[in-house]
Amino acid sequence: MPIRLTKQLEFAASHTYSVPGASAAENERLFGACTRHHGHNYILEATVEGETDPRTGMVVNVSDLKKAMQDVAAELDHRHLNLDIPWFRDHNPTTENIALYLFEKLRPRVAPARLSALRLHEDETLSVEVRDA
Repeated sequence: MPIRLTKQLEFAASHTYSVPGASAAENERLFGACTRHHGHNYILEATVEGETDPRTGMVVNVSDLKKAMQDVAAELDHRHLNLDIPWFRDHNPTTENIALYLFEKLRPRVAPARLSALRLHEDETLSVEVRDA
């Protein structure tokens, strides 16, 4: 019987939103205050799914999952995403795009479990979830 396990981790990052080639007025209309440099304390939740190992009783070793999440989040932690992370030079660092980025980075690191969902909380009122199809 498949089991789902969810682990949380917090990290901080800053960013700005803009559409390249758009005027300052157009970017302001699209993104409001998010056009100005600002940051968030994100909460990353990773949900892995799989069968329990008959020997250990675990889907995945939680310490291994925590380490994988820390390694992936460390790349973004206390960084200006637009300037410090090359992928975000071509992708607006919206919560949606950050979640997609983290999902793709974390997915291969959780084997033999499967990364079934990743939820990224930007604050207490906004989160994005990416699910494995």
